[in-house]
Amino acid sequence: MTTKERLKEFVFKNGYGQNAFEKYVDIANGYLASKSNSITSDTIEKILIKFPNLNLDWLFTGEGEMLIEDNSAIIERFKRVIHKNKITDEKLCEILDIPLTKWKKIYNHKIDFDINPLLDKVAEKFPEFSMTWLRTGQGYMMQSDADLYADNEDNINNSEMTKIHKPTKYMEKILESQEIMLYDINAAANLKTLFAQKNQNILDKIVLPNIPKCDGAVYVTGDSMEPFIKSGDIICYKEVDISSIVYGEIYLISIDMNGDEYLVVKYINRSDKGVGWIRLESLNERHYPQDYELKYVNAIALVKISIRKHTM
Repeated sequence: MTTKERLKEFVFKNGYGQNAFEKYVDIANGYLASKSNSITSDTIEKILIKFPNLNLDWLFTGEGEMLIEDNSAIIERFKRVIHKNKITDEKLCEILDIPLTKWKKIYNHKIDFDINPLLDKVAEKFPEFSMTWLRTGQGYMMQSDADLYADNEDNINNSEMTKIHKPTKYMEKILESQEIMLYDINAAANLKTLFAQKNQNILDKIVLPNIPKCDGAVYVTGDSMEPFIKSGDIICYKEVDISSIVYGEIYLISIDMNGDEYLVVKYINRSDKGVGWIRLESLNERHYPQDYELKYVNAIALVKISIRKHTM
């Protein structure tokens, strides 16, 4: 079954005729009936605006369930929007016109609710953030980065900017259960060595259900990402190449500082210094953004999961 055929199945199971669906999501009349099997990112974004629970993994690969019933991942990404804007709960409720008691239940995942009205308000009040990223976790956090990438792709032959990453258009496969090695980062010579010698410096083994593939886990030290990630938390990571950076995501990154390793967990964003540079940003406002040249990056991993112990 092709992607277009699975989309038609989704349309049918939601009780729409093809013409009614096309009108509802604002795509070209006759799109579903056309012989082309391609689906553009613009079309996907329009569909997700109306149907945020559509599982892109199922749509593009046929794996998993058709719908994602849990809104928790969207709320976790929205928390990053709040932290980045340094907005208090009271101010947020004023902006979005929702009761504080309801927001606290949403924040702590203690209430089932229709997320569409909330996301509509977020899109109106925070236009600088990409709604595709907020709904799906794919692409760029900031709309300016998404626009810049689109411009770069359209004008790649005439542009001086180097395209270093093209976001995937489908969600990662979720593993029902996996064993993740918890490593002692302090016992390893550096992060690059830790990645290379996976049978050494093992503290313990973590077993987690229903998460993307992870290559390892380490304890976090430092307060730069508080309150999102605190010192003593465990992060599970996926090793990546420097060319696979997705701006706005959290990374475990090792940088060569005159022969010494600077190992941190930070957001990676675009640097004003241009191609060949990255900006490391923190949630904790006491830590200022810093720019580094990519050539000094020794090793890098995308943070997938964080684990916190709440009792002694």
